[in-house]
Amino acid sequence: MRVLILSIVSAFCLSCNTGESKDPGSSKDTAGTTIDSALTIKDDINISLECDTTVKYEIEDISSEGAEANACYRNNSIYQCRVVVFGAGGRADLQYNFNDSVVMVKEYLYKYSKPLAEIKNDTDIHLSDSLFYTLDKKSGKAINGEAGNEGQQLYLSIIKKVSLSL
Repeated sequence: MRVLILSIVSAFCLSCNTGESKDPGSSKDTAGTTIDSALTIKDDINISLECDTTVKYEIEDISSEGAEANACYRNNSIYQCRVVVFGAGGRADLQYNFNDSVVMVKEYLYKYSKPLAEIKNDTDIHLSDSLFYTLDKKSGKAINGEAGNEGQQLYLSIIKKVSLSL
């Protein structure tokens, strides 16, 4: 479950595709960002195009299969972040919308119908759950919604790697 949640977090950040990338060697992505050649991120999690700067992060220590985050900044502060966490049996796509003191989270959990190495296209991936909740921006504590302990811990892990300001 933790690996799946982490996949969601990575997908969220990947959709923030405008602005300047601060990741050396990375290039700007275009609409329909592809996580992997066979795993295209759906547009059901939309990232605002109102970004001054977009920064892509590779997040280690969350999943052995990998996790990525795309952070959207406005006026040097994080505005939105999309994170995708990959797991052997599925992935988690998370979208974080940052306000002054709270973070609104949309979390989508997907299961693979085949082993990860055999996934060829989106028909091999199925939505298994979706959660919506609000967290305190600083502490990561749930304010309302369906945030479990895993969602709160994941947020805290992500903000250790993803800067809240530039």
